[in-house]
Amino acid sequence: GSNNNNEDNDDNNSSSIENLSTDIFKTYARAHCVHGENIDDVRNGLHSGLDGIPATLRDKITSMALIKNISQKYSIQDTLINFQEEGRAFLYKAFWSTVYNSANNNNNGSYETCLLVTAVDLTLAETIVDWNHIPQKIHIANEPCNCGYLYCLECPVFHEFTVKQPIYERRSMSLKKQKELRNWMIENAIEAAEPIT
Repeated sequence: GSNNNNEDNDDNNSSSIENLSTDIFKTYARAHCVHGENIDDVRNGLHSGLDGIPATLRDKITSMALIKNISQKYSIQDTLINFQEEGRAFLYKAFWSTVYNSANNNNNGSYETCLLVTAVDLTLAETIVDWNHIPQKIHIANEPCNCGYLYCLECPVFHEFTVKQPIYERRSMSLKKQKELRNWMIENAIEAAEPIT
């Protein structure tokens, strides 16, 4: 049988990538060059120049870009699409060139590193599919109860009400739509980097 929930069946209506409902959409683009003798100082300089890039990504890229006594040119691209659990898609591209100049004349070696990072981060909006109705009670007062000839007991008075909590469901995407989203994110990451290149 056919599956009416399949995103691939909706290619001609509002299911295109540009029409996805998102809670978060961010683009990042940073370029930074640092020169120095101490590898940790150069790494810290790169790290601070990538302010605004998610910290885990900064750590990963700066540690890959600077390897002790190594010159290198490298690029990396990675994509994470996890809609079912997190509703998130994240793509980054990084390019770097590190030149290590070995020590001479009683000098330590030096590093010159230039790095370009661009990324797109989005989280799909959640859809409310149902509501949980949770009964609640709040103690609001005490009142006399079980009165005898000489005294009454204090009995609590409760206010009862129901709290409604939404049940959310994230949108799932077919593999074809995930590939389209990845390509779209690559285009946006490149566009974000154009002003700084």
